[in-house]
Amino acid sequence: MAETDPITLEIIDSRLDEVVGEMQEILYHTGYSTIIRESKDASAAITTAAGEVVGQAIRLPLHAGVF
Repeated sequence: MAETDPITLEIIDSRLDEVVGEMQEILYHTGYSTIIRESKDASAAITTAAGEVVGQAIRLPLHAGVF
């Protein structure tokens, strides 16, 4: 695998964080459950096909790494 430029890696990482943050906000606004809508007790993440976490919105530290 080719070596990735650190600047490119940081740009991709920042963009993934933004996408996951947007996913989280959409989940809060469209969630059917009152717990999701009002207490915001939910998490969003992007994973690979193998289930490895690529990006995760960590709004509740309890949910960190649970995917």
